Amino acid sequence: FVRRELIKISENTIDSAKLNDININGKSIIEVDNGYVILASLAESSPIAPSNILLSQFDTNISSNGDTLWTKTWNLDIYDYPKRLIHSSDGSYTFCGYSSDNNTQESGNSWIINTNTNGEQNFLTSISGNNFALDMIENHMGNYIVVGKNLNNNNYQGWLACYDAQGNQLWEKLYGNESIDVFKSINQTKDNGYVVTGETSLNGISKILHLK
Repeated sequence: FVRRELIKISENTIDSAKLNDININGKSIIEVDNGYVILASLAESSPIAPSNILLSQFDTNISSNGDTLWTKTWNLDIYDYPKRLIHSSDGSYTFCGYSSDNNTQESGNSWIINTNTNGEQNFLTSISGNNFALDMIENHMGNYIVVGKNLNNNNYQGWLACYDAQGNQLWEKLYGNESIDVFKSINQTKDNGYVVTGETSLNGISKILHLK
């Protein structure tokens, strides 16, 4: 087991006067040749500070301790919440999450971002409608399946949506009615269907939510 502080931020990425007040929290990681690519949240040292998206490639061959090859950031709204990074079948990097102009979880829009292997953006798909993307996979057809929650009339429903390799929406489904339903993880099954898990809550009692 090797412990490393994986992310080093250059002064070109963030105002150098703020470097000592920055929190970087890793959210998702994938292995690539000679290292890793890390999706992280970037924020000032405050519980309510605005946050941005950070993507960085870490190369273990640069030195004995390794170093970052490149770092990219995105500022989509006041509060940006990156959630899941995957290595797409075409070699690109794709990640999802959601953004909001407040930190109350009462409004927000999801997004999918795809980059090349140098972190340069290929596309950004903004998904309106108070959707909160929490997980994503690439299916056997090369489409992206995103799960999370949708806020409608002060009630959360499980949200499941499909996007093609260019980020265009193909379909969208909502699940749940009177209870509070949240999808948190998805996987593809051997029959090319999907299995989803998360949380369902009714009258203050939470249980595991499982959907096939």
